[in-house]
Amino acid sequence: MADLKDIAKRLARICRFAGRGRWFAPDLDHSIVVWLLSACDECSGPIQRQCLLHDICETESGEVPNGHKTAEQAAHERTVQLGMLAALGVPDGEQERCQGTVKGYDVEAGDSEAHLLGNVPSDLGRPLFVTARAEAFHLALRHLPVRLKVWAFMAIGRALLGD
Repeated sequence: MADLKDIAKRLARICRFAGRGRWFAPDLDHSIVVWLLSACDECSGPIQRQCLLHDICETESGEVPNGHKTAEQAAHERTVQLGMLAALGVPDGEQERCQGTVKGYDVEAGDSEAHLLGNVPSDLGRPLFVTARAEAFHLALRHLPVRLKVWAFMAIGRALLGD
């Protein structure tokens, strides 16, 4: 059974962008920011749940930056993600239904984070989607103790999972 505390601790130890940037940027912060963006827009519970949990497979497969992921790695990540969501009691098919909306918040958070870290890829192939709200959330989380962020992830996750 997947455990929110264990997932949060492992996300806190995984660095975004393969460690490139001005400071250590944990996946935990990114996941919380993606959730915060959806919560600010008053999205439905399933979308908020998927926003918070969208990268949990990386606790098993590791962070592989986009553009470096093979089709086989992406398929494995998807299998792991769906298995972990099922173990948490997330309804079948929810990820697919929410995928487009979640991706929008993921891009907003990720691009804003890359901008702050000075890690904008030169070959992005699209305009950078940077927002003041996403940057503010990242900067605020950066200075909070990891223990508090782990607790917040668990509390939000439990509320969204109905535990």
